Amino acid sequence: MIVSRSRPGTGVVFASRLASALTLVLVLAGCGGRSLPPGASAEARAAFEECRSLQHDEKQACYERHLLDELDRAGVGPALGMLETVAVGDLSVEAQGHVYTHAIGIEAYSPETPFEDVFSECTVLFQSGCYHGVVQSHFIASGAADAEQVVELCGPFEREPVDRWILFQCLHGLGHGLTMYYGHHLPMALEGCDFLTNDWNRESCYGGVFMENVVNATDPHHPASELLLAEGDGRGRRRGRRGGRARGARCARPCGHGDDRGARGARAVGSASGR
Repeated sequence: MIVSRSRPGTGVVFASRLASALTLVLVLAGCGGRSLPPGASAEARAAFEECRSLQHDEKQACYERHLLDELDRAGVGPALGMLETVAVGDLSVEAQGHVYTHAIGIEAYSPETPFEDVFSECTVLFQSGCYHGVVQSHFIASGAADAEQVVELCGPFEREPVDRWILFQCLHGLGHGLTMYYGHHLPMALEGCDFLTNDWNRESCYGGVFMENVVNATDPHHPASELLLAEGDGRGRRRGRRGGRARGARCARPCGHGDDRGARGARAVGSASGR
C-alpha cells in the first residue's frame, strides 16, 4: 500500500489561498464584477462610477436618480438604454432591472400627454416594467377605475392594426395599475379586469394583477409603492420631464386618490365573483 503524505504546511497554504479567492469573489460581487461596454455614454459611466460601490437601498436610490435625470434630459428610450448599459457592468442592476424600468415608466407618464403616446415609448426591457409603470401612474393620476376607464385605456391598441404583443402589454399593465389603485386588494383588482369585454383581454389583465401582488409582497420598496401618495401632501421627490406631479414618499396604507380604498376593498371581499 502506498500512503501519500502532504508536505508540512500544505493545508495552511491551501486554506489561505481559498480565503483569498473567496474574498475576491465577494469583492467582485459587490460591484458586479464586470465593466461597462466600450460604447457606454458619459452619463452611464458617471452613474456606474458613483453608484456601483454603494450598498442596497443607497445603491438603488443612486442609480434611480441617474436614470430619472436621463429621462428628464433625453426621454424614455435613452433612459432605458442607459439602464441596459449599466446592467452590463453591475450584476445587482441586472437583478433589479424590472424595478428600475417600473420607475422610468412611472415618472414618464403625465396627464398632459396622451396615454398611448407615452406607453408606446416603452420597450420590453426587463420584463416590460416600463409599460407597467406607465399604466400604474395613469390610474393613480386619474383617480378613477370605472368600467369606462378600464375598457377604454387599451382601446387605441385594440382598434389599430398593431402588434398584438403591444395590446397584451397594455392589458397586463392594466392589471398592475388596478392592483395599485385598489391598494393591493386582490379581489377588487380582479373585478376591475372583469370590466373587459372578452376572455383574452381579461386573462391578460389577471396576469398583471397576480404579478403586482407578488412583487408587492417580495419587494415592498418597489418604486410603484411611492405612487400611493402621487396626489399627496407635497413631500414629492421630483417632477417628471413632462411636467408631471411630484411623486410622493412611501406610506404604509392606501392613500392619495381614494383614501377609502382599503375600506372599500374590505367591503368587497364578499362579492368578489367567487375569488
